Amino acid sequence: MPLLAAENLDEDTAIEFLETYYGGRNGQSSYEHDCSFIANYSAKMKDLQSKIVLNSDSWAEKELYRALHKEGLKVLSNVKLGAYFWDLYLPKHKILIEVDGFEFHSKKLETFVQDRWKANDAVIAGYRVLRFSGSCIKHELAAVVQEILAAVKGTRPMPKQGVWLKHWIFRRGMPPEYFEYS
Repeated sequence: MPLLAAENLDEDTAIEFLETYYGGRNGQSSYEHDCSFIANYSAKMKDLQSKIVLNSDSWAEKELYRALHKEGLKVLSNVKLGAYFWDLYLPKHKILIEVDGFEFHSKKLETFVQDRWKANDAVIAGYRVLRFSGSCIKHELAAVVQEILAAVKGTRPMPKQGVWLKHWIFRRGMPPEYFEYS
């Protein structure tokens, strides 16, 4: 059983192991099933449980989840609402967050179009949708978190300067591996 095996690992390895094992859309239900067989948790396991991110599909989703959780927000990962799965969901604020990569979300026309309809359906149903690239999470996490916190607080005037200028200027001179998470 993964939960018991994790007790014998150092913290970082245990977290990575549990997040991998309980990742994806069925991670939460698998985790809950496994938890039902354990009567008492050690202090180490209780600590690990407070640090793992269940259901996530990518490192970028986990990083953003942790950053938002650190800000005191309740965050759900890989949540199905209606016909769609969303990477992150802030239920108190009805904010849906997608962490996209160009390779998966924009390279195929079908996926590109589906993502637009998915977002439109959410907005019409009363949700707010925010999208960030994996590259933004990797290189501009603090700015991404501030953007989400602004959405949590309500509305704000449109900015006078567009997307983080330094982020896009910085990217122009970067090697191809920089774009790995775009």
